[in-house]
Amino acid sequence: MNSEQAIIAYSEELEVIKLGIIFSDRMISVGFNFKHLKSFTKIDEFKVKDYMDAYKIFVSQQEGAINEKDIDLYYSDLMRLRNSKNKQKHDLIFYGRLESILKKIKTDVLNFMQNYLVHYKMEFLPEFINRNELVIHHYESLIEKDRVNFLNILIEKFSSPDLYHVFDHGVFRRKADKPDDKEEMNNPDICYSTILFNYPNIDTLNSSQLNILRNYFHDNLVKFYDAVAEMRKEFDDVILTSGNMVAINKRLDDFIEPHLPDLKTIAGSNIYFEQIRNSIKSVGEKRFSIGICKIRTLVSMYKNRRAITFSEEEYVVEKIAKYKNPDSCCIFFFVELVPDTIDVYGLS
Repeated sequence: MNSEQAIIAYSEELEVIKLGIIFSDRMISVGFNFKHLKSFTKIDEFKVKDYMDAYKIFVSQQEGAINEKDIDLYYSDLMRLRNSKNKQKHDLIFYGRLESILKKIKTDVLNFMQNYLVHYKMEFLPEFINRNELVIHHYESLIEKDRVNFLNILIEKFSSPDLYHVFDHGVFRRKADKPDDKEEMNNPDICYSTILFNYPNIDTLNSSQLNILRNYFHDNLVKFYDAVAEMRKEFDDVILTSGNMVAINKRLDDFIEPHLPDLKTIAGSNIYFEQIRNSIKSVGEKRFSIGICKIRTLVSMYKNRRAITFSEEEYVVEKIAKYKNPDSCCIFFFVELVPDTIDVYGLS
């Protein structure tokens, strides 16, 4: 999840979305980084005004393009003549010219939006959106109604029995490079986790490779998915306290550890991850991990990433508290850096 003010780099969010596509049935992204992608998937439904707005975003700054002021004048003239019932001959001639310009505008918008997707390496995403395997929620942070809608989406997802939150590596960093963080379980207000598997830089994966990996993971990790669902069901109403932390984390190990060998084999031996590791240096190697914490702690992660404000954090927790204790357990997934990996985004 991301917002206009969030400190989540675009590449990091794209990486998390790719992991979500590979690892889950459906990935939901809420933020600004993919608002143009959502527009592109709806281009067949564009009205004239939508094309004008898109032109100003993608094309107007290009050399030889129509500037924003002239686009507004053009749109005004076009709508005026379209709505005119008694067009004179000169009006019809002018209207014909305007329609020709509109045709070029539509072509330019389509070409520039396609180039935009390719430039930012998201040209493969519309396929998953069209199959409803990726959902993009876009909101305008300065519009109060849309902002509330975004917060309500966040609140709703905390009550969904089959949705898990996934974070970039800037949210969570293991202390002193310990393989796990369960040796000193004395604070119920922090998160505890287990590393699931390592993976290479997935920046180069295309649509067909993602589809193959998605099917490969889904076919081979059914038992792991079932274990996570059963664990979540068991933990759903459990309040995380200093008195039960050790027992809760022991149960986390009971559920997860039997599947770690298969997870590491599946992630380590698939042909695409092997090809990436053999073709580039492994400086981008990362880990995919599972964690457990209080709901209110997880909400604070969104605040720490500046996806929500302090007052919005309080609002979300208050709303959740009406149907569920915010101190109850919550399972989540996250990316983390392996030892000696350079944090090129400065997120840690």
